[in-house]
Amino acid sequence: MREGEDFLKTYPVTAVLFLINAVMFLLTEFAGRPGSTDTMLRLGAAYTPYIRDGQYWRLITSCFLHFGIGHLVNNMIALVAVGSILEKWLGHVRYFIFYMIAGLSGSILTYAAELLSGEQSVSAGASGAIFGLIGIYAVILLKNRSRLGRDMVLRVVFGVTLAVLPGFYNKGISLTAHLGGLLAGIVMGLLTRSKCV
Repeated sequence: MREGEDFLKTYPVTAVLFLINAVMFLLTEFAGRPGSTDTMLRLGAAYTPYIRDGQYWRLITSCFLHFGIGHLVNNMIALVAVGSILEKWLGHVRYFIFYMIAGLSGSILTYAAELLSGEQSVSAGASGAIFGLIGIYAVILLKNRSRLGRDMVLRVVFGVTLAVLPGFYNKGISLTAHLGGLLAGIVMGLLTRSKCV
């Protein structure tokens, strides 16, 4: 139990975000048919007609819901792996603000794209926020490339490319949420001062 307590004390924001996502997933499991459209909409998934009618809170709540255990696990692994590093580099408050901005950016870009295209889908997931963290992480590493070396830079570029590629050919993945979060993360990374510590 000691390791869990140490993680909570060292990375409280990452731990709380993890717990919120896990609790929301459990709610989807017990609130009706797990992962069903009706259940997800009831708990706050994003849906363009509802948002257009004034339910703007869905742009945020959808970032804490997931379609199935695989969807949740993938995002939470990335959250712990990248988020814990960034929480240390950025500090708790700035890290939390950046996470929320990235998630919101992914939701807004998806909403805007659906308004323009006329297509509508129920969407949810922490992917926008996670991609924002990846963007921030990549920019900070690249800003410190002189002391990290060329190999690290190539790894960062390769890693980001691998993360983004599935969105182009997997129809179940929201490319706009990923790109919205990633672009927001890149901008925040460029605007912030932080060193790899």
